[in-house]
Amino acid sequence: MLTFLKRNLFITIIFFITLSTGFITFLTFIDKSIVQLNEENLQTLLIINAILLLIFFSMIFIEIKNSFKNNLNVSGSVANRKYIIFFHFLH
Repeated sequence: MLTFLKRNLFITIIFFITLSTGFITFLTFIDKSIVQLNEENLQTLLIINAILLLIFFSMIFIEIKNSFKNNLNVSGSVANRKYIIFFHFLH
């Protein structure tokens, strides 16, 4: 788990920033935050939350896509070696 966090430090940082801005937005909605409750502040917080969520989910999507690509390459090379060995011994 720790090596995953080290490899994906930027994803981890974006996660905690997104979580904290979401918490600040929630506190602003219930009027308990350091941010004053008005329409402009809420709109700004919600836009920031939406942008951070899009960045966070796109980074996760890219990471998952890359891991699938790496797994397929490794699995494909193992399968190719098995086929080569199998057909080599048939002749």
